[in-house]
Amino acid sequence: MDSVSKLWETIELRDTRLVVDGSCLMYYLYSGLDCRFGGQYNEFESVIVSFFSALRDGGIEPFVVMDGAYDASNKKMVTYQSRCEEAIRTAHELAKGYGDKTCLLPLLAKITFIQVLSKTGIKFAVCDW
Repeated sequence: MDSVSKLWETIELRDTRLVVDGSCLMYYLYSGLDCRFGGQYNEFESVIVSFFSALRDGGIEPFVVMDGAYDASNKKMVTYQSRCEEAIRTAHELAKGYGDKTCLLPLLAKITFIQVLSKTGIKFAVCDW
């Protein structure tokens, strides 16, 4: 989406509610870390807390939705499979010592994200698969 500027519009949000795609945000926040070695959970927690603190400072009340229900015939299954295949390729590159900029979300990232949301009082929902 970054490459298509027509999709973006900057707006000033204040004193409002905001629904957040938790999975997308989780990947975005983790990708800003030096994740070549995996498991930067303390740093990840700090980034999550900072992000939501900034929202709250602006009077924004976030509600985070994690994942979404889908079945095998749903288009999301294709996306999910594609992401899994990409994760395997990325893990292989990291194992071979390639890619200084390569990032692979660690296995406990989602649990960490949800725990931080809970600990900080951010309202969230996790959809059944």
